[in-house]
Amino acid sequence: MANRNFIRAVAFSTAFIVITMSAPLMVSAQDCMPADITLVSQVDINDFQSNHGPCDHVTGELRIEGENISNLSGLSELKQVHYLYIWNNPVLANLQGFTALNSVSRLHISRNPVLADLQGFAALDRIDILYITNNSGLVSMAGLEALEQIGTLTIGGNSSLHNMEGLSGLTCVRGNWLEISNNSALESLDGLESLHTVAGDLTIEDNNALKNINGLSALTTVTIDTVFTIRIQRNASLANLDGLSSLSDLSGALIIHLNDALSDVDGLSNLTSVGAWLHIAANHALTNLDGLQGLITVGALGIINNANLADLSGLSNLETVQWQLEISWNPVLTHLGGLSSLTHVGPTGSSMRGLLIEYNATLRNLDGLSALQAVGNLVIEDNPLLSDCQGIVKLIDPIDDYEPGPGPGDSNIPDIFDEAKIQRNLGSCHSTNGILGDVPLHNINAGLNDAWFNLDTNGQGFLIITFPEIQQMFVAWFTYDTERPPEDVAALLGEPGHRWLTAQGAYEENIAELEVYVTSGGVFDSPYPETVTVPDGEMTLEFSTCNAGTLIYDIASIGLQGVVPIERITLDNVPLCYLLNTGAENESARQ
Repeated sequence: MANRNFIRAVAFSTAFIVITMSAPLMVSAQDCMPADITLVSQVDINDFQSNHGPCDHVTGELRIEGENISNLSGLSELKQVHYLYIWNNPVLANLQGFTALNSVSRLHISRNPVLADLQGFAALDRIDILYITNNSGLVSMAGLEALEQIGTLTIGGNSSLHNMEGLSGLTCVRGNWLEISNNSALESLDGLESLHTVAGDLTIEDNNALKNINGLSALTTVTIDTVFTIRIQRNASLANLDGLSSLSDLSGALIIHLNDALSDVDGLSNLTSVGAWLHIAANHALTNLDGLQGLITVGALGIINNANLADLSGLSNLETVQWQLEISWNPVLTHLGGLSSLTHVGPTGSSMRGLLIEYNATLRNLDGLSALQAVGNLVIEDNPLLSDCQGIVKLIDPIDDYEPGPGPGDSNIPDIFDEAKIQRNLGSCHSTNGILGDVPLHNINAGLNDAWFNLDTNGQGFLIITFPEIQQMFVAWFTYDTERPPEDVAALLGEPGHRWLTAQGAYEENIAELEVYVTSGGVFDSPYPETVTVPDGEMTLEFSTCNAGTLIYDIASIGLQGVVPIERITLDNVPLCYLLNTGAENESARQ
């Protein structure tokens, strides 16, 4: 019995020694030599272990780049590679040789024209940086199902790729970006339904066949600690943004640019805030912004060059733009009615412009901005049909409506931090005083004291002075005779056709009833002979605004009656008129 047990022990020991001697000695990870390895032929692949091992860990770069490399089975023992580059392999059809590989810091798969999928990476569950680019035969991402998290991911220039299937396990891109670009056959992002976090830039651009981004329906977080960007641009077939419906608070920026088929942004209906830029530009099928009705605050907002955007009603709940709001080059936008809740645009001041509205070819009024209390800077220019700017009167008037106002800066306007630049628009929308001058006038006041004229009779005019304490108005009318004197009539000073009349009387509310006087008989700068002043008619002045009135005259001696529309020669006194008209002159004095 003892002999039999001894024989069994010897047999077991001998078998163990044989098995151990015949297997590679890689109980723990063994580094391949040298650290950086380049394989340029099928022979190099086949002889990998004999040339560089036995080993299972490439500590540096492993480059696979060869015209005749057709399979990677010689690399089946590798478990870890620091940097792996599979480039320019014209006959490589699969990646089956990497069955044991479970960790790669950086993986580049590029310019492998017959590679159809990524099968062969079944054990790979960790990649820091992954580039899959310009593989013209790649139709599927199958093979990466084990990936749950990745650092940085770029999928670009794969002209046969139709979707993202194969990335079904991916939940988080934790590095600098996720970029999906220049995949000309890509129709959807199906396969990314588990992705909930991108801790960096998200770029989806130049995918001309992309019809929807519904594969991003689980995405709730883009960026964690730093300001990054979602870019959705130059996707010619993209019709909607429904795949972004889970986004609510975005700490970074959202750029929606040059998507020719994008007709709505309804997929952003849960978005309440954007920490940096929200930029909606050159989306020529976009007709409205209704999907942004949940948006309350944004860092900066640009609505630029959207050819068919007719209104901004989708922004009806937007209250604050922290830095800059730009609305420009939108050719069919006629009004800003959707901004009725907006109260502040960069009120604390910054190097940015604040509110910029320019080159909107059909914009006619600014009524939608009537709730604005304060802005950093104000630029409204080159809107050729913009004639009604009453929507910003409270913003540009001399009264500190938002206490304490951020200004006055260079504009000397309390509710504007610095610059107010209003020019090259239509009608009175050419300056702040021009806009204030269009406010309806209820009471004649001393702010009307000025030189007035009728543009059609330039060279004639009126000097108007009011006396509020006695409710009286005085008018001097500088004009000409009813007919030109003969050419041979000479005068020592001036010309003989000059005439001047005066008028004086009481006013009530916005109407003054005056008696007209004619003075004659005097000589230049002399008390003699004494002049004679006689009443000679009636005059009524009615002011509709601080810069517009109508003069009605009836002069008895010549039997003439008429109506003359008048306006100021300069607008310097308009702010005072506005203050006195609103009864707020003490507000101005208090600042």
